[in-house]
Amino acid sequence: MRYIEIFTLLLVTNTPASAHPDIVALARSLSENLAKESTAALPKVLQRDVLNYDQYRHIRFRREHALWAESKKRFKTEFFHLGYLFQDPVQVHLIKNGETKRHPFSRDHFEYGDLKFDDELPNNLGFAGLRLIHPLNRVGIWDDLAVFQGASYFRFLGKNHSYGLSARGLAIDSAEAGVTEEFPRFTQFWIEEPEDSSDEITLYSLLESRSITGAYTFKIRPGETTRVDIDCRLFVKQSPKSSFGIAPLTSMFWFGENTSHPPNDFRQEVHDSDGLLIQENADRWTWRPLIHQKDASISKFPRTNPKGFGLLQRDRNADHYQDLANPYHRTPSLFIEPLHDWGEGEIRLSELPTDKETFDNIVLFWCPKQLPKPGDELNFRYRLHWTHETDFKLSQNKVIATRSGEDAFAPGHRLITVDFAGPDLAKKHFANTAPKVVFESEPKIEAAHIGIVPAPHADFWRVTLKLPLNQESPPMSQLRLHLTNDANQPISETWNYPLKIPSP
Repeated sequence: MRYIEIFTLLLVTNTPASAHPDIVALARSLSENLAKESTAALPKVLQRDVLNYDQYRHIRFRREHALWAESKKRFKTEFFHLGYLFQDPVQVHLIKNGETKRHPFSRDHFEYGDLKFDDELPNNLGFAGLRLIHPLNRVGIWDDLAVFQGASYFRFLGKNHSYGLSARGLAIDSAEAGVTEEFPRFTQFWIEEPEDSSDEITLYSLLESRSITGAYTFKIRPGETTRVDIDCRLFVKQSPKSSFGIAPLTSMFWFGENTSHPPNDFRQEVHDSDGLLIQENADRWTWRPLIHQKDASISKFPRTNPKGFGLLQRDRNADHYQDLANPYHRTPSLFIEPLHDWGEGEIRLSELPTDKETFDNIVLFWCPKQLPKPGDELNFRYRLHWTHETDFKLSQNKVIATRSGEDAFAPGHRLITVDFAGPDLAKKHFANTAPKVVFESEPKIEAAHIGIVPAPHADFWRVTLKLPLNQESPPMSQLRLHLTNDANQPISETWNYPLKIPSP
């Protein structure tokens, strides 16, 4: 079967997540309370001005106290301790045979190293979050599968993955100049006990913020590609000021092939993701390489009923990173597949400046055309694919590299090279002719040169653009190009790239 047929098969054989009616009712009732959420202060010993990062790292969960530690189940659940940056308690409940009970905090379930606590820690303290573990890579070895910790952030892994980008429950007024971002948070979790032989697990969460409450369902299927079906029911208390982000992703891009790297850094590339992929239809895709500029920028891609989009890590060559401590070549790509029509809106990409890799500076989400109004009830269902694209394939005839720099032989011009590869771009398909380049820009910018050549020792094609950088050029252009065959049929992704003319 071709990859499109495999994709369709996955859609029809997986049962989507369904909401828990009691949690939906709770979220709806909380939306009627317009008072700002408040939480009690933690015991002093756990507060962020007392407990530092190194001390917090000494607090570790005892694995023998994980949920289902002594069972034959294929999942276990561990918990994170409150303290340091994690000041907001999360309550956890267990669901078994339709019965629900709260899972209390116990000091006996944690190791504290050399830390001495004079204060008694109450049993209603709650947790900072939770971790799911599963024999993901080897039989009998328990590996991290997922982490939920901090606001509404969560991360998943597939087979042979290393942690990279994050997802969130909701983004409100995110990455907008002059607007304070609101960070909704998961305040409660309900974990449904799986059957012993089950390779799926379901958990539910309550999301709360000043503007919106929500009931979330996560149906989780680990594997080479870990798939998470999400059903979120949202209840609006007040309208966001500028943006309302569905299925938000957060990642890091510092420098890569299309940017210069810091002179004092030994690595060639540092990023958790290197591009945005948008699925237009069954066989048409748009690739937008991530960039790093001195000023924050927002790119908007208007769409109606998007088929899919996500942040990908395409460069899997460890030699391109040369980082033994941070295996960037193993971070997952994350692709979002809507499971129903989302209507009109835009895919919004924010790229923020950074001077270090510890700052997540990339934000991506779907923004509906109309901001929600007080009293609105909304439902979004979608599937997250955390993948290395081994058992799950996305676009096949794709952009594999983008490079940009000044033309040393033509002052005032910029050279951009774009490499394409894929099964329909192998040299055997072009024995007597080369693929054709279709180039356009908006606003219009004329290229001084457009060329395409095959790589001498590999099955990829390189497109070279020479673009003038002068005062007659538009200060900002969106460049687009794709490859066609002799019949003028598209045979590659559409490459989309912003070109900024530097100020004199």
